[in-house]
Amino acid sequence: ISYFVMIDEETHILQQEKETQISMLKGLVQVGKESIYREDDLFLTNYVKLLKGTNDTVIYAMVVDVENRIISHSEPGLIYEYVKDKAGLRAFGSPGLIFQPLKMDNGGEVVEAALPIEIRGRKVGTARIGFSKEEIDEIINKSIRTYREQLITVALLVFIVSLLGSMLLSFTITNPIRKLVKVVGKVGRGNLGVRIKVRGNNELSWLAGEFNKMSGKLKELDQMKRDFTAGVTHELRSPLVAIESYINEMIRGGEEGFKKHGRDDLYVIKNNVVRLGHFINDLLDVAKIESARMKVVKRKSELKPVIYEVTTLFKKACSEKNIKLTTELSDDLPELSMDANRIRQVLTNLLSNAIKFESSGGHIKITAGKSEENPSFIRVTVKDTGVGIPPGDIENIFEKFRQVSGIRDNVIETRGTGLGLFIVKSIVELHGGKVWGESEIGKGSAFYFTLPV
Repeated sequence: ISYFVMIDEETHILQQEKETQISMLKGLVQVGKESIYREDDLFLTNYVKLLKGTNDTVIYAMVVDVENRIISHSEPGLIYEYVKDKAGLRAFGSPGLIFQPLKMDNGGEVVEAALPIEIRGRKVGTARIGFSKEEIDEIINKSIRTYREQLITVALLVFIVSLLGSMLLSFTITNPIRKLVKVVGKVGRGNLGVRIKVRGNNELSWLAGEFNKMSGKLKELDQMKRDFTAGVTHELRSPLVAIESYINEMIRGGEEGFKKHGRDDLYVIKNNVVRLGHFINDLLDVAKIESARMKVVKRKSELKPVIYEVTTLFKKACSEKNIKLTTELSDDLPELSMDANRIRQVLTNLLSNAIKFESSGGHIKITAGKSEENPSFIRVTVKDTGVGIPPGDIENIFEKFRQVSGIRDNVIETRGTGLGLFIVKSIVELHGGKVWGESEIGKGSAFYFTLPV
């Protein structure tokens, strides 16, 4: 940084010196203009002498008229002579500011600056100043040396302070990092949920905070995995036990027993087989969703028949639990571009969840109509008056393996495998819609999803 700053400062010093030369030349032009206009050569001659006498870099200064005849010069003996050398002719013929290097008779190097003198847009002469290259270089080098010494001193001080600071910073960083590595090792050995004490407000404290979040999430996911395993075991074992029990009963009852109860027993066996099939289909759907292979085949379809079909399917289950099931569908529901089978699956999952957590004597209501927020979408609502969902669960209820928790008689119960709402969300989003939920403990839940018209 010091090197680039030094290079920049050198460029700045050179530019500043050049601007000084241009400023002196413009001053000579102004005085020359006034002298020519007033025909007062004495004032111009005194100014030229003053210009050379007060600045060591000026070798000569002159003003020539439109015939390239010297009307004022720092060497009075040259006044009224005509300028015929190449440099003089080049300066006289220039339409604007020029800088040109010259060699003096004594071997010295000069940088001459020349600028036309104009009055009312008409050229009346030329102002020329010759600057000693040796003197200019000495001034520039002196300024650069002074600045360089100051910059090197500051750079050394900054380097020493930075070195000490980096050593201190390294010491303050390594200790928290060791602690972090130690805790990471514990997590790697399966001690999930372990946390780091967060202090301060710096990058390490932010890292520790994020690690604590990750550790908590890992513990939560591990618990979800355990709950899912338990749920899967229950979902598989319950229907299999029921099927085995009824088959054994049919075997023990013989032909007579089959005549009396066999038909009903077969229906029970069938229902449990269907239950197993639904569970396996859910697992397959999750696998398709995760591998982005789930497809929806959209066709123009009516939504009302799909809703009526699903509600008819669940009427018996609602009747057995003494639950009132009603629908309120708008008369102007348009045809939708949707996969009717998948939307049927969405409604089935939402309605089965509502029935699962609804109390006897409760009420489940399905409504459908144009969304008030955006009329280009249809909004469907499945609302119940059941036990509700705890506030901590409603935000994450659509995550995979997230089980719905309800409160019944002050006892928290967890049911299912946590796949149904995840599938609901995925299907709705594949249709270009959105799904969300609202709930309050003891006052029921409401799940909404939208579909584009």
